[in-house]
Formats: sequence, C-alpha cells, structure tokens
Amino acid sequence: MALEEAGLSINDVELVTLGNPDMPTALANGSIDAAFASAPFWNMPVEDGTAVSLWTTPTGTSGTGVIYGGDFAGSELAQKFFTALTRGAQDLQGDDRYTDENLAIIGAATGQTAEQVAAVPLYRRLPDLAPLPKQLAAMERMWMERGAIVSTDPIPEADYVDATFAQNS
Repeated sequence: MALEEAGLSINDVELVTLGNPDMPTALANGSIDAAFASAPFWNMPVEDGTAVSLWTTPTGTSGTGVIYGGDFAGSELAQKFFTALTRGAQDLQGDDRYTDENLAIIGAATGQTAEQVAAVPLYRRLPDLAPLPKQLAAMERMWMERGAIVSTDPIPEADYVDATFAQNS
C-alpha cells in the first residue's frame, strides 16, 4: 500500500527476507536499499546516519493483527485475551503512549531504555483492534500480483475476517 502511494507496485521492488536484527547491518553495507523493521532495530540506522528517511504505516492501516488457532478461538479464554489486548491498545493511544509509566513498562518488557521506547514512532491501531478488511484485501491483491498467490479469484473477506472479538470487547 505504501508502494502504491508512491506510484509503484510490488513488482517494482525486489523483496529480500531478513530478520529485524540483520536489517541495520544490511542497510549499512549496502546489501539492501530500504527496510521496514520493528523497534528497536528501526532506530539503529537512523541513529548512526545510515537511514535518511522513515516511513510509517499510512493512516487507516495497521501493522498488527490478532490470529488465533482454531482450538483457542473456540475457548472461553479467547474473548478475555482479546479484551485484554484491546485494553493495552487503548492505554497506548496518542500521548498516553509516552507517559513515564508506559515508557518504563514497555522498556522493561523489551529490554530498552525509556528514551529508546519514546523514540519509536507511534504504531497505528484501532483502539478495539478490529480487523481491517480493505487492507487485508489489498494485501491479498498485492500477493496475487506478485504471483505468491496463484488463485485469480480473491477469497471473500467473510471467509477470513471475523470481527466478533472486537465487537465483544
């Protein structure tokens, strides 16, 4: 979707699979030209001057999702777990994300300093963690264009999107 915003398609780039810890080194040595890395690895090339610009997920999209295995999805714990996740998402909306208390909690959980956590751009997510069918359909279309999905018929969104947990949170 970001490529489309820039007038490109997925076929205009060469995709390389790297683990997040390898991306700063690959950028520094020129093995790759761009990366989409998660914290804390995204800020390493920014701090050392290797990266010259940043991109974050566009408004109305999300870089996160919740996927349950079939057995867990049908258990009584599934909704409770989802509700706890939405509470966490709500606690991290807007300026609340950067409170000293939240920075300390996130830092302790991720092995980072509060300063490192504060430097990470705010991840966008809906406060109820509702699925985004249009985004998922766009991703499916992109993988079809790339040839990674060989079917020419998109899967109906109702077959893979279940908003029940978000609606019940």
